[in-house]
Amino acid sequence: MKTKIQKHRNLNALKSGLKKGILLCSLFLFSVFASAQTEIDTHWKNQINPIFQGLNKNRVPHKVLLDYAMEFTNVPAYNGTLTDSTYVDATILGNIYKTLFMAKVSPSTQHFPKLETIASNWVAQRRSHNQSTKNTLVLAGLYYKYAALNPTALSTNKIRVYRNKYYDTYRNGVWQNPYLTKQTIAFALPVHNYNKLNFGVVLPQNMLLSNSGSAIQSIQVNFSDGGGYKTLALNQKVYANYAQNGTYNWTFKTTLTNGTILYSRTKIKVEQNFSTKPWNKRKL
Repeated sequence: MKTKIQKHRNLNALKSGLKKGILLCSLFLFSVFASAQTEIDTHWKNQINPIFQGLNKNRVPHKVLLDYAMEFTNVPAYNGTLTDSTYVDATILGNIYKTLFMAKVSPSTQHFPKLETIASNWVAQRRSHNQSTKNTLVLAGLYYKYAALNPTALSTNKIRVYRNKYYDTYRNGVWQNPYLTKQTIAFALPVHNYNKLNFGVVLPQNMLLSNSGSAIQSIQVNFSDGGGYKTLALNQKVYANYAQNGTYNWTFKTTLTNGTILYSRTKIKVEQNFSTKPWNKRKL
């Protein structure tokens, strides 16, 4: 039978573990695939490579082909147009990224850090911005351009299939482009709930994942707090200020250098604890 001291020690150990878990649980999606990433990628590529081996992968726009990937979510749905079904959270952000990572037709990881690295960076940024006062939410975001096979490519002879394999086609010696170039954008918070009405929000440079970052002219965010859109410059904190508890939509407006405007949306539940008793205060 356990003594009171043993029970107390076990409880403290449990509390310590829970504190670490709170910090890491919201980033679980980024790492959940990571431990099995090599195995999944290898198994999938062994099956998919023979189908696409007849294509010149150097011709694939941005070296990312959606048809080549194991899809964990509907990436084309997150194309910068808002719908009721395209709210983004950390889970969805992770699924978009994992799909794009597996869509790479090149071994280069220049614009695709490992999932473990992303999770580690997010944890480090949260710690850095909340060392003295826990009053800052750290965003993560992504903007990628990728390719997809044109649905009409086969019927228009821009690609051919022979023995269940794809091949490039040429007309009078000219390569026929079977691809469409698309884009996806998403921003997410590491938590679904927060216990403050007034707090800072920051998007660190290493948490904006992209293979086309130079195409982004500006990012703005509307916290639905009555303050309208605010410029979200990388590494610079902006503030959300709410009058009361509630669930609020955050809308991100990204303007590209060509004038295109893309939107993304997430939501957060603000539940400030008004109690002044320290043992009732909720933590990050």
